[in-house]
Amino acid sequence: MRIRSLPCIALLGSVVGLAAPAVAETTVTACSADNASGGINLRSAIAAGGRVTFNCGATPVVIKITSPLPVNTPTQIDGASRITLEGAAAGPIFQASAHLELDSLQLKNDAPGAAGIVRGSAAEVVLRGVTTSNTASAYVAATFSAQDSTFESNGSAAGVIGAIIDAERVQLTKASFNKNFDHPIAGGSEAAGREALSRQISIDASTFTGNAASILAFDAVVTVRGSKFSSNGQAPPVGTAGSWVCCAGALTAVNSKVSFHDSELTENGAPGFGGAILAIGSEVLLVRSLLQSNRARVGGAVFSWGQPVSRNIWSTAGAARLSPGLTLVQARFHDNVAQFGGGAIAWSGLLTGNAALFAKNEADAGGALAHWSAVALPSEFMLAFSELTAMTTGAAQSLALSKGIFIENKARTAGAAISGGSAGVALGDALVARNGFSPTSPTGAAIEGAEIDLASSTIADNAAGGVKLAPTGQRARMVNVLVLRNASFGCSVPAGKQAAATASWQFPMSDCLGAPVRDPQLQSNYKPTTDSAVTHAGDRSLCMSEPLVGGLDLATAVRGKRGRCAIGAYEPDPRVDPLSGWSGIDHPWVPWILFLILLLFLLLGFLLAFWWSRRRCHGRRASTMHGVSQGSHATSSPE
Repeated sequence: MRIRSLPCIALLGSVVGLAAPAVAETTVTACSADNASGGINLRSAIAAGGRVTFNCGATPVVIKITSPLPVNTPTQIDGASRITLEGAAAGPIFQASAHLELDSLQLKNDAPGAAGIVRGSAAEVVLRGVTTSNTASAYVAATFSAQDSTFESNGSAAGVIGAIIDAERVQLTKASFNKNFDHPIAGGSEAAGREALSRQISIDASTFTGNAASILAFDAVVTVRGSKFSSNGQAPPVGTAGSWVCCAGALTAVNSKVSFHDSELTENGAPGFGGAILAIGSEVLLVRSLLQSNRARVGGAVFSWGQPVSRNIWSTAGAARLSPGLTLVQARFHDNVAQFGGGAIAWSGLLTGNAALFAKNEADAGGALAHWSAVALPSEFMLAFSELTAMTTGAAQSLALSKGIFIENKARTAGAAISGGSAGVALGDALVARNGFSPTSPTGAAIEGAEIDLASSTIADNAAGGVKLAPTGQRARMVNVLVLRNASFGCSVPAGKQAAATASWQFPMSDCLGAPVRDPQLQSNYKPTTDSAVTHAGDRSLCMSEPLVGGLDLATAVRGKRGRCAIGAYEPDPRVDPLSGWSGIDHPWVPWILFLILLLFLLLGFLLAFWWSRRRCHGRRASTMHGVSQGSHATSSPE
């Protein structure tokens, strides 16, 4: 049956092939302008629809567009990397109501009264290998995608007037945006009946460099993967000079769902909130991404106002389906600076995450992190917070980070690493070390806030105090915590506000109520030595049950082995035997000796097996020969 069915399948394939409509192809031969005479011009070719190619010679050609080209049927234009379309005298180059695909072209439209490259609010526009330059508000479409395409010097140096891409759905793959004045992507007009979060922006393996304005995402889902944003926006002026600018350097999101994966945001700036990212009423996720050397007045790299927007004006159908806040997963923040607060991040609402690194960030308050309530703005800018409060509703205010590292951050007034303000601050498996103040502050601490909850963490070697609860604060709780060698004090907690200091040590000071003074004998990497008493002094049940610890240490080594749990961020090095103290790091030649011994045993086993096999074969041969000999004797003997 299977063999007989093959001709039927082949016949079906032929019928399908015949049924597929052939795409018409027109070749442009009159190339001086869109309406040129003496051959087939671009205007007539587009009117026919289908595929459009060019026969204009081997050298690059500029075709002037005299008026918008209507695209009413699906059209593909392939310039073979030799054609530039320039114009029009008025209006856009294309007025599209159907699918338009542009391949290997250069496009520009800086004529007086120009209106971009494509206008087609219901059209699907696809770019492949296209360069768009010197055009304001270049593309308006329902759906827009660009691959291996470049957008350069679009907009006006006189100021931001629009967006390069304005579409409901945007897909960028290996796209490059360089030195543009317009917003690279936008689209946020009111739409009655539109479903919430139906706008989609997807960016893969793309670069944004030196653009004057950020991407704008209103009521949208934005997904960024493997992309780089560098030197976008504006550096904040010194002091209160200049105005407070609305938007961030790389991305400004309102009532949106945003995620960055494996991306880099470096040297972006904003004279307002968020050097790289400003998110208002939005759900933001940063995964395995680097944010470095960004600048802003508040929130050097990120400002997250994680409170729901009171009124969604961008869509009227369906609920927002958002959980506003900022989540970090293996995100890294280096050398970011905020003038007033939050060297790396300033936040409102919820800030959560796992395995985040904060190094050498700076701000007035909160060298690395600052809650907005801890940020003191000059009177000229106080309306910035008032406006955000007015447009959003209240929400829980807290910081909850697991496995966070805070190293060498610097503040000027409060919170060398973290200034929690009125928000709750909870850390598990945290290392907070070598943070300080400039100028030196005898009253400041690495961690400051109104409610502080620390579990299995190490607060050490800060050029300030260790932990400071505000005079009006609620409580300070420490479980399995080390507070070591901080310059001014270990703990500054008002009387009656120290909720617990369970299984916690301090050294050399004695101001953390309930914590004994003991030297834990840590190595330079803040891991305990094998013979340190701290390795088995922790409360094992809390090592396993604390939600921000969960039975693992900062290096994800399992806690509670052999019934023991260490105090502080680290368990002993897992490469060190906990009984003998032997370390593979101190004796790197031992594994090779063990390997050679194993190899010797394997070789010996092989030789023994070979010897035994030969012995058995020899035994069988001797037995066979003996049997043959007996048989021959029996045959030759007389009956």
